[in-house]
Amino acid sequence: MKVSTTVFFGSLALLGALSCISSCAHTDRIVGAWEAAPVPLNVPDAADASAIVTLDFGQITSSSMPAEVQLSATIDVRQAVQGDPLAATRPWEQSVAATASISGSYAYGDGSDDDIIITLDPSSFIVNIDPAGVVFDNNVVTGMESSALDSLTTACADRWRVLLAGPMREVFYSYGRMDDIKIHHNDLMSAGVNHRDCSFRRLGTPGE
Repeated sequence: MKVSTTVFFGSLALLGALSCISSCAHTDRIVGAWEAAPVPLNVPDAADASAIVTLDFGQITSSSMPAEVQLSATIDVRQAVQGDPLAATRPWEQSVAATASISGSYAYGDGSDDDIIITLDPSSFIVNIDPAGVVFDNNVVTGMESSALDSLTTACADRWRVLLAGPMREVFYSYGRMDDIKIHHNDLMSAGVNHRDCSFRRLGTPGE
């Protein structure tokens, strides 16, 4: 009887371990970085604005504990302005390259391995604009003194940092829930995000 009991509980432990390995392997499918398709941004005063979001999922170490996730975005904005800010007569245009990021955690929904809940930390949200990413057309920069150009660049960067904050928060928080996640050929992922069907491509190799 002692031998049978030992074998029985040993078998249960083995089955539990195999089940955990299978479950973890299944949920590990999304670990790593995934890039979404560009999305338009509704930015005040912008003639055209779009963002490309990347989601970087950390490793799940326990089915009962959430794992880390990082959301980042590259942003492109263009604005055509009627009239030179320095009182010139010709129209001018500026383009801005920016980034944004926010961090948080994710966990699978109860009893699900293809739905996840993402909880973001609002205090980690940031929009960065490198002054080198603020570009004006020649109508503005021709003949302008370096100090004046630096001042204009800084002012524009500060302005766009404020204007982009709201739209990017909206984009990031739309990822609060991802439904019906499917991995295709290990490199492509599809999921429902905010009532939209979205596609993602894997960056790097799984788990990198």
